[in-house]
Formats: sequence, C-alpha cells, structure tokens
Amino acid sequence: MDGSRPFHWCWPSWYRDCIRDGLEVFFKSSPPRWKRKQADITDWEVKGMVFKKLSKVRERRYIAPGFVLSLTAFFTDPKGEDNIRMVYDGTVSGLNDAMWVPRFGMSSLETHYRALEPGTYMADVDVGECFLNFMLHKSVRPLTGVDLTCYFSDPDGSPVWEVWQHSAMGLKSSPFQAGQGCCVANEMIRGSHQDRSNVFYWDEIWLNCLEQANYDPLLPWVSKICWADGKIASDFVSFVDNFCPSGPTSKEAWRAGRRVASILNYLGLQDAPRKRRDSSQSPGAWIGGEVSRMNGQVAVTISEKKWKKTLGMIDKVMGRRTQVNCVRNG
Repeated sequence: MDGSRPFHWCWPSWYRDCIRDGLEVFFKSSPPRWKRKQADITDWEVKGMVFKKLSKVRERRYIAPGFVLSLTAFFTDPKGEDNIRMVYDGTVSGLNDAMWVPRFGMSSLETHYRALEPGTYMADVDVGECFLNFMLHKSVRPLTGVDLTCYFSDPDGSPVWEVWQHSAMGLKSSPFQAGQGCCVANEMIRGSHQDRSNVFYWDEIWLNCLEQANYDPLLPWVSKICWADGKIASDFVSFVDNFCPSGPTSKEAWRAGRRVASILNYLGLQDAPRKRRDSSQSPGAWIGGEVSRMNGQVAVTISEKKWKKTLGMIDKVMGRRTQVNCVRNG
C-alpha cells in the first residue's frame, strides 16, 4: 500500500509543479559519491525492530528501487523502554554539507499569544509522517541511496540498494520543504477573512502597545478582533507538522480544528487523528510549553517532559565536568 502523496491538482496553480515533483535543491559544492556499506546490527531484538520499520517505508514506497550515485546511512535511538527511533543520516555522506537551503522563520509560543486571551479554547491537530508527505526532487534521489543488504536479500546475491522517493528525516532540505508546503496549506486553510461563513473571519487588527492609555498587559500586543463580540477571532498557529487551532468558545475552537484537518486531507496531507485533542482551556503541551488559564490570566509553563529532559542534560553536563575535574586533580 502506497503512503501519502499530495493531491497536486488541489493546490494553487502556481505551486502545483513544486508540490507534485518535489522542491528543487541547490548545491554549493559538488554532490558526494559515498558508497560505504551499512553497518550491521548484532543485537537481534533491535535488528528485528529495524526490519519492521524499514519494511514499513518500503511497503509505502517512501524508499524504492532506483539509480544510486551515493549512499546515506541510518542508525537507531532508544524510544521509551521497548522501542526504537530510526535516524536517517544525510550528513555522513557529505550530502547535507553540499546542499544549500535558505533560512526560514518558524512559529513559537510567542506567536501563539496573538490568538489568546482569558477564556480562549485551544485544540490540537497533527500532520502524520510530515516530511514523508512531500516528494523528493528527481535530481536528489540518486544521492539518497540506502543500503538494505543486511535486511533484505536479492535473488542473485547482489547488494540491495534503494533510494528515497519522498523527503526524509535527516536530509537538510526536508524542514524547509515541509515548512514551505505547510505555509501554502496555511493560506488555503485560512481562506478569506472577510467571508462571514469562514470560522477564521475577523474584522480588524487590534494593537495593544505600551504607549497606549488603554494598554492591558493581560492581552497580546497584536490580535485579530471580531466586532460582533469584541473578542479575539478564531485562529491557528502551526509549527511544521503541528497545528494549534483556537477560538473564543469550545465550539468555535472545534470548528477551527475541523477546518484545519479537512483542508489538510483535501490537499493530500495526512491528518493524524490519534494525536488530536479536543478543545480545552488547558489542552496540554504544545512545542515544549503548556498554555492554560490561571487566576483569570493566560499562563505559559514548560511541559514536564521538556523540563525533565533539560534537567537530564544539565546532570549529564555536570557529571562530565565532575569527571574532568577528578582527572585533572588526580
């Protein structure tokens, strides 16, 4: 069964070639010619999990037979206590160093503030297999070979080399390509703000600046306002594959989330319903932070998971410093 692929005919005419064929990649140096075989895994339990994950991307034709000029590599990282995360590495071959990718902006929790005020409801919509929704340009595919010989056999005993067909984790161009595609999708999701049937309808931009006599520190500096109720309009903020719709009521936030998910599916981008959260004033963690209502105010805190991860990194660094000091003193 094939995996995801954008329905290019549903996208704006000026973007159809790019979304159909993949984003063309530019090189600042000569593309690599690296053909070192993939290291085998001696742990049979881990190797079995790797086999299942590789089988999945092959069955969906994210990786498929093709002409190989250069190989990439992959390795595993622990994911919880009984699972692994596949890490595909485009750096080891020199491919990422040879690519040129422009800088681009990304949303943050500060961006999210513009749509929030005390009483705002928020939801959560995720794009499944985000990078893999987008096609890899034909000029790059031969440089993204994957050596699968240790996991799949060829009848004549030849090495099993295949190439990425879709944009993959570990390629330097993937975040920019996915971000660009999602930005185009964002504009289609928002629609016209003058259409009163649109859940993202708004009347005016309201500024809340320090110099103003009616400045309110509890409200965002810039926001979209509906004249009908004087509240901040329904909106959404996206962070690559993660969308956070919001609205002045639970129903409006739900409508905003429905609009986001339905347009994503219309465009051929996966909606991951298993990750969706219903509208709430305390929806949980989003990009490392938690937005909630506390004492009639909008409060932002660090998620417990991110806090524990930060503490673990600090402990690791401090432990290394202690070891270095012991060696020096010894």
